[in-house]
Amino acid sequence: GWEPESYGYHGDDGRKFHNSSRGEPYAVKYGVAGDVIGCGINFATRQIFYTKNGKYLGTAFTDPVHSYYPTVGLHSTGEKVRLNFGSDPKVPLEFNVD
Repeated sequence: GWEPESYGYHGDDGRKFHNSSRGEPYAVKYGVAGDVIGCGINFATRQIFYTKNGKYLGTAFTDPVHSYYPTVGLHSTGEKVRLNFGSDPKVPLEFNVD
C-alpha cells in the first residue's frame, strides 16, 4: 500500500494502506505463528477485503480501478511466509463472498 496504486494490510500495526505511507486504522495486528491472512476482491461490489484465520475483517477499500498482482512484503531477516493460491488442501481457501 505504500507504493503508487497499491493496496495493503500491515501486520505490525493493523493499518490499511493505499498510495500512502501513513495508512488508516483497519483491523487487528497479525504475525503470530499460524496466522492465516486472506485477501479477496469482490468484483460484484468492487470491494477489497481481508480475513484473519478465516474471519472477515470488513471492507478495506472500495472501487479499485487498476490491474491486480498479488504481492507479499517482508520486513526483517528470518521472516517466513507460505503462500496458498488454492492448491494446498491442508489450508483451504474458505470464504463465501455472497
